[in-house]
Amino acid sequence: MKMRLLTALLPLAALLAGCHNDILGPTVRGSGPIQSETRTIEEFTEVELPIDAEVYLTQGVTQEVRVEAQGNILDVLETDVDGNRLHIDFGRTIVRRHDRIRVYLTTPRLTRLVLAGSGHIVSTNTWLLPRLDVSISGSGSTDLACEQATNLTTTISGSGKARWEGNAGHHEINISGSGEVASYDLDTDAVDVNLVGSGRAKVRVADNLTVRISGSGNVYYKGRPNISTEVSGSGRVLNAN
Repeated sequence: MKMRLLTALLPLAALLAGCHNDILGPTVRGSGPIQSETRTIEEFTEVELPIDAEVYLTQGVTQEVRVEAQGNILDVLETDVDGNRLHIDFGRTIVRRHDRIRVYLTTPRLTRLVLAGSGHIVSTNTWLLPRLDVSISGSGSTDLACEQATNLTTTISGSGKARWEGNAGHHEINISGSGEVASYDLDTDAVDVNLVGSGRAKVRVADNLTVRISGSGNVYYKGRPNISTEVSGSGRVLNAN
């Protein structure tokens, strides 16, 4: 009786396994040494990174894309452009374990970076750009340098960290959670900070600093700006000069 039942259940188990792969996609574990691959893709001005990888941004005249990862991870790592946004992800593949993944991007212009998860985005040189929007959700981090930027926007949801250096006219900072913006090395004329939760922002501002805090978060500033504050909770605006 038990043998007949087991025999009857085997096809059902195989069917469920097949459905699992159809719904969730195949599973891959990284194996082998790190390899390098150069890719040709469409032009892009935005980058989205939802996986645990390191992206290195270089501003240059000619667009170039180079990827480093284990061989079987390169096979499933997608670098697709939709509209003007470059998506760096695994598509439907479930990657359980892998060694480091590095993506080197050279492009003349960027307008937006979207980081979800625990990845890292770093600029290798100082970018000349009019504006840049950076969005971090999760525990990832960015380390960026810019010059002559008119408007920068940094939005963090979670425990992520954004570091800036260079100079900009205006910087808008939105933090929800325990995230941090470290921008003592970014000279700005005006900064607006909207902070909800326990996060913190460190800014250098010359003219105008506007702060709204709801929660226990703190804003630290360097410079001698005019300050406007609206605080609900135990959060504070602190002079770090």
